[in-house]
Amino acid sequence: MISAWRWASVLLLASGPLAAQDTAQDAVEPITIGAAHTLTTHGAERRVNVLLPADYHSSERTYPLVVMLDGGTAQDLFLQFGVHRWNQLWGRSEEAILVGIETVDRQRELLPPTRDAEEAARYPKAGEAEAFRV
Repeated sequence: MISAWRWASVLLLASGPLAAQDTAQDAVEPITIGAAHTLTTHGAERRVNVLLPADYHSSERTYPLVVMLDGGTAQDLFLQFGVHRWNQLWGRSEEAILVGIETVDRQRELLPPTRDAEEAARYPKAGEAEAFRV
């Protein structure tokens, strides 16, 4: 004999795809949180993602600038944006302009030069972090 709880679970699971079909027929509106700019630097094409505060264009305020390495959409941009928004909700940070700089070759762009032979063998492209920051 099947309990009422199991029947409720079966009905809930069975109704899932039907609810999804109804939602798919509603109007679709893209979610936009910023703008991506493509530039070429350090021998590679990369994206720079800029996320502005909601009232940026209508306000006379100035905002702090937060620059994030590994700031591509397939990297840490959304995580950092979420942490920033969470901190705003809790009053731990103020609104800011977030700039995510996509890294293409992390070892080359983020690691400093090394004199350690083992590290140099493991990361042969490392060592251009200072040039990347400029």
